[in-house]
Amino acid sequence: MQAVENWNSIHSGYATTTNRHGEVINVGESVIVYAGTTDSDVEYVVFIWKHGEEEIYRDGPIYDWEWDEWDGTSFRKFGGASVSEHILNGVDDWGIQVLFYGPTGHIRKESIISIKATSINVVPEVSTGTLTILLTILGSLAIFIRKKEDSL
Repeated sequence: MQAVENWNSIHSGYATTTNRHGEVINVGESVIVYAGTTDSDVEYVVFIWKHGEEEIYRDGPIYDWEWDEWDGTSFRKFGGASVSEHILNGVDDWGIQVLFYGPTGHIRKESIISIKATSINVVPEVSTGTLTILLTILGSLAIFIRKKEDSL
Protein backbone atom coordinates (compact mmCIF):
# COMPACT_ATOMS: atom_id res chain seq x y z
CA MET A 1 0.00 0.00 0.00
CA GLN A 2 1.44 3.37 -1.00
CA ALA A 3 0.82 6.13 1.52
CA VAL A 4 0.04 9.57 0.21
CA GLU A 5 0.48 13.12 1.37
CA ASN A 6 -2.31 14.33 3.64
CA TRP A 7 -3.12 18.03 3.47
CA ASN A 8 -6.33 17.99 5.58
CA SER A 9 -5.14 20.82 7.83
CA ILE A 10 -4.39 23.18 4.91
CA HIS A 11 -7.81 24.77 5.45
CA SER A 12 -6.30 26.38 8.59
CA GLY A 13 -3.75 28.13 6.38
CA TYR A 14 -0.78 25.88 7.20
CA ALA A 15 -0.04 22.17 6.87
CA THR A 16 2.85 19.75 7.12
CA THR A 17 2.89 16.21 5.77
CA THR A 18 5.18 13.49 4.46
CA ASN A 19 5.19 11.07 1.57
CA ARG A 20 4.75 8.29 4.17
CA HIS A 21 1.76 9.77 6.03
CA GLY A 22 0.17 7.25 8.39
CA GLU A 23 2.88 4.60 7.99
CA VAL A 24 5.33 3.15 10.47
CA ILE A 25 8.72 3.50 8.79
CA ASN A 26 11.55 1.01 9.16
CA VAL A 27 14.98 2.28 10.18
CA GLY A 28 16.99 2.93 7.02
CA GLU A 29 14.00 4.03 4.93
CA SER A 30 13.70 7.57 3.62
CA VAL A 31 10.99 10.12 4.32
CA ILE A 32 10.22 13.30 2.40
CA VAL A 33 8.54 16.16 4.24
CA TYR A 34 6.47 18.97 2.73
CA ALA A 35 5.03 22.20 4.11
CA GLY A 36 2.11 24.06 2.62
CA THR A 37 0.49 27.41 3.23
CA THR A 38 -2.22 29.66 1.91
CA ASP A 39 -0.51 32.61 3.64
CA SER A 40 0.96 34.77 0.84
CA ASP A 41 3.29 36.49 3.35
CA VAL A 42 5.32 33.33 3.96
CA GLU A 43 8.61 33.72 2.10
CA TYR A 44 10.46 30.58 3.16
CA VAL A 45 10.36 27.57 5.47
CA VAL A 46 12.89 25.69 7.58
CA PHE A 47 12.54 21.98 8.38
CA ILE A 48 14.07 20.76 11.66
CA TRP A 49 14.26 16.96 12.01
CA LYS A 50 14.44 15.72 15.61
CA HIS A 51 15.02 12.29 17.10
CA GLY A 52 13.72 12.61 20.63
CA GLU A 53 14.93 16.03 21.82
CA GLU A 54 18.07 16.02 19.66
CA GLU A 55 18.16 18.02 16.43
CA ILE A 56 19.49 15.72 13.69
CA TYR A 57 18.97 17.64 10.45
CA ARG A 58 18.10 21.23 9.52
CA ASP A 59 16.92 21.93 5.98
CA GLY A 60 16.56 25.48 4.85
CA PRO A 61 15.83 28.18 4.40
CA ILE A 62 13.81 26.84 1.48
CA TYR A 63 12.45 29.54 -0.79
CA ASP A 64 11.33 27.34 -3.71
CA TRP A 65 7.68 26.36 -3.84
CA GLU A 66 5.06 25.20 -6.33
CA TRP A 67 1.30 25.58 -6.52
CA ASP A 68 -0.74 22.61 -5.35
CA GLU A 69 -4.38 21.99 -4.52
CA TRP A 70 -6.16 19.90 -1.90
CA ASP A 71 -9.90 19.57 -1.54
CA GLY A 72 -10.53 22.78 -3.48
CA THR A 73 -7.91 24.86 -1.64
CA SER A 74 -4.92 26.19 -3.60
CA PHE A 75 -1.70 26.56 -1.62
CA ARG A 76 2.05 26.95 -1.96
CA LYS A 77 3.94 23.69 -1.35
CA PHE A 78 7.53 23.85 -0.05
CA GLY A 79 9.94 20.92 0.22
CA GLY A 80 10.37 17.71 -1.70
CA ALA A 81 12.99 15.09 -2.43
CA SER A 82 15.68 17.58 -3.45
CA VAL A 83 15.60 19.57 -0.19
CA SER A 84 13.80 17.74 2.61
CA GLU A 85 14.38 13.99 2.31
CA HIS A 86 16.27 12.04 4.96
CA ILE A 87 16.82 8.43 5.96
CA LEU A 88 15.65 7.64 9.47
CA ASN A 89 18.68 6.19 11.23
CA GLY A 90 17.27 5.59 14.70
CA VAL A 91 14.38 3.64 16.21
CA ASP A 92 11.42 5.29 17.97
CA ASP A 93 9.77 8.68 17.67
CA TRP A 94 10.94 11.32 15.22
CA GLY A 95 9.51 14.78 14.88
CA ILE A 96 9.71 17.35 12.14
CA GLN A 97 9.29 20.96 13.13
CA VAL A 98 8.50 23.38 10.33
CA LEU A 99 9.01 27.10 10.72
CA PHE A 100 7.12 29.36 8.31
CA TYR A 101 8.95 32.71 7.97
CA GLY A 102 7.49 35.99 6.80
CA PRO A 103 9.17 38.81 4.86
CA THR A 104 10.78 40.38 7.93
CA GLY A 105 12.39 37.10 9.01
CA HIS A 106 9.93 36.54 11.85
CA ILE A 107 8.21 33.20 12.34
CA ARG A 108 4.58 33.43 11.21
CA LYS A 109 3.65 29.85 12.17
CA GLU A 110 5.22 26.70 13.60
CA SER A 111 4.06 23.20 12.73
CA ILE A 112 5.19 19.85 14.19
CA ILE A 113 4.46 16.34 12.94
CA SER A 114 5.50 12.97 14.37
CA ILE A 115 6.91 9.92 12.64
CA LYS A 116 7.38 6.48 14.18
CA ALA A 117 10.47 4.56 13.10
CA THR A 118 10.75 0.88 13.92
CA SER A 119 13.07 -2.04 13.36
CA ILE A 120 12.31 -5.34 11.62
CA ASN A 121 12.96 -6.98 15.02
CA VAL A 122 9.94 -5.32 16.62
CA VAL A 123 6.76 -7.30 17.25
CA PRO A 124 3.91 -5.65 15.32
CA GLU A 125 1.47 -3.61 17.38
CA VAL A 126 -1.58 -5.24 15.85
CA SER A 127 -4.03 -7.79 17.18
CA THR A 128 -2.79 -10.57 14.87
CA GLY A 129 0.77 -10.23 16.20
CA THR A 130 -0.39 -10.29 19.81
CA LEU A 131 -2.76 -13.19 19.12
CA THR A 132 -0.01 -15.20 17.43
CA ILE A 133 2.34 -14.72 20.38
CA LEU A 134 -0.38 -15.65 22.88
CA LEU A 135 -1.31 -18.82 20.96
CA THR A 136 2.36 -19.82 20.71
CA ILE A 137 2.83 -19.43 24.46
CA LEU A 138 -0.36 -21.40 25.26
CA GLY A 139 0.58 -24.14 22.79
CA SER A 140 4.04 -24.48 24.31
CA LEU A 141 2.54 -24.65 27.79
CA ALA A 142 0.09 -27.37 26.70
CA ILE A 143 2.92 -29.46 25.19
CA PHE A 144 4.99 -29.02 28.36
CA ILE A 145 2.12 -30.12 30.62
CA ARG A 146 1.32 -33.11 28.37
CA LYS A 147 4.95 -34.31 28.36
CA LYS A 148 5.15 -33.88 32.12
CA GLU A 149 1.96 -35.98 32.61
CA ASP A 150 3.33 -38.69 30.28
CA SER A 151 6.57 -38.91 32.27
CA LEU A 152 4.70 -39.51 35.58
